[in-house]
Amino acid sequence: MLPQKKITFDSFIRGVLSGAVIIAILYLLNRLSGVLLPFFIAWLIAYLTYPMVIFYQNRLRLRSRVLSILAVMLTLVVLGGIAFSFFVPPMIEECAKLKELIEDRNHAAIPETVSEFIRRNIDFNWLQNNITTDNIVSAIQKLLPKVWTLLSTSYNIILAIFTLFIIILYLFFILLDYEQIANGWITLLPKKYQGMALRLTTDI
Repeated sequence: MLPQKKITFDSFIRGVLSGAVIIAILYLLNRLSGVLLPFFIAWLIAYLTYPMVIFYQNRLRLRSRVLSILAVMLTLVVLGGIAFSFFVPPMIEECAKLKELIEDRNHAAIPETVSEFIRRNIDFNWLQNNITTDNIVSAIQKLLPKVWTLLSTSYNIILAIFTLFIIILYLFFILLDYEQIANGWITLLPKKYQGMALRLTTDI
């Protein structure tokens, strides 16, 4: 049986103070989450896009870091637009074709066994009456009420646009001084914790 450690007044006070500090830090993080979350998102994007900035700056001869960052941001916007145009319209078109295919029970592209199974197990009258744009929108509203509420209020839309602007602003300035931030953040910690923090971040 292990001997019980005697609790002294000094250890009790230190425990209470430690608990109070932890609670205060958690409370502060919760209160500052609106500011910290965009910063961490921007830092993650900066970490992923930094090699592109270096490529633009060194290989494509854009000697100005500002021009390289703007070129990377423009590239991301263009790639996002291309991906959206490639994936979203075909998905909508295929959903419409799927509805037409289901309604056309004698379509030549459907094997006879599948067609027979569809005729026996699917109520086409119900499908035609219920698979409508209004019903699909209503179903999405029920499945994603929080998202729909967020997008339906102009205040939250403005707030989302402002948050996006803040993230882009953070991203720009992080990339502008990426080397100094990446190498200098460790000096913000006490020296006795710097080695452990470096090992932890390296492992991550």
